[in-house]
Amino acid sequence: MYRLELTSQAQRQLDKLSVANLERIVAAIQRLIDNPRPYGVKKLRGPIYRIRVGDWRIVYA
Repeated sequence: MYRLELTSQAQRQLDKLSVANLERIVAAIQRLIDNPRPYGVKKLRGPIYRIRVGDWRIVYA
């Protein structure tokens, strides 16, 4: 199992979202804890990955 740490910048961005968008993004982040390389993930540089959730991007390592 993996652990999740949000940066303060990420937390501020989440605080600004509508409830509907927040629920979608939080659900996607929770799924990353169990499966950090889901279908559609894009490897960026080094250990950095990105997934898309609607118009949003979740960047993680």
